Amino acid sequence: MSGAVALHYQGPRQTVAVNIEYWKDGVKTNYSSGMGTTFQGKNNQGEYQYDGDFVYSLQDRYDLNGTVYSELVYAFVSESGYASTAVRVDKPVGINMTREMRMQQKEKIPLDESALVWGLQGTDKQQMLSYSSIAETLQSAKWAMVVRIGFNEINSLRYMPRI
Repeated sequence: MSGAVALHYQGPRQTVAVNIEYWKDGVKTNYSSGMGTTFQGKNNQGEYQYDGDFVYSLQDRYDLNGTVYSELVYAFVSESGYASTAVRVDKPVGINMTREMRMQQKEKIPLDESALVWGLQGTDKQQMLSYSSIAETLQSAKWAMVVRIGFNEINSLRYMPRI
């Protein structure tokens, strides 16, 4: 599975951040901060500007014991260069069917928010439901891993469920 999301930005923030979230039965259970990127270029108005892509690829790998796991490789790519990283994605035992979730339409992300741009859902059943948005699909997913992009570091207290 692979793809890309075009990113066009002009504004006061210099950094875009990535968070990776894990969901189970419609509830966020964990998250990790991923790699972000810093915008270098400014326009004539003194605002940061970025025109590039967020690209991703998910592939199965084998560890030294022969255990299968998935690896998510993602990058920010523009004319001025790229930054990339890889993240291990461990699916729970019993997940036998997976399906990709993609952003379906253009979104404008406010500076104090973030957007779900890509994800993977899985189930131990014989069928899965998908809805018109990633956020809607997460509410019914048996298991999911999603990538969230925003203009500042995503505050873990704001997005973690209450216990």
